[in-house]
Amino acid sequence: MDYFKYCDIKDLKPNARTILALQKIEKQTRLSWALKSLVATVPLYKIFIEPSPKHKEVYDALTYDWNEFEKVMSKVDALSKRKIGDIASMEAMNPHD
Repeated sequence: MDYFKYCDIKDLKPNARTILALQKIEKQTRLSWALKSLVATVPLYKIFIEPSPKHKEVYDALTYDWNEFEKVMSKVDALSKRKIGDIASMEAMNPHD
């Protein structure tokens, strides 16, 4: 793992526990991105794919609850940040070698 993209500090050599924490953070970041990508497809499905009368897409796009969609997308970010914070806190609480 290239820990320098996280820890570009002169002469820093993270221990195995820190590297493991960075790997967990990287995995959480990838999972959050995947979840956001999936959630982002819901309006597309509801507007363009879900069976509806012809030419109803414009009406569906205009009446879709975009405020709720925005809340859901921001919750994914908030959950991800909290999880990453939890990982970092656990790393900070453990003494280093």
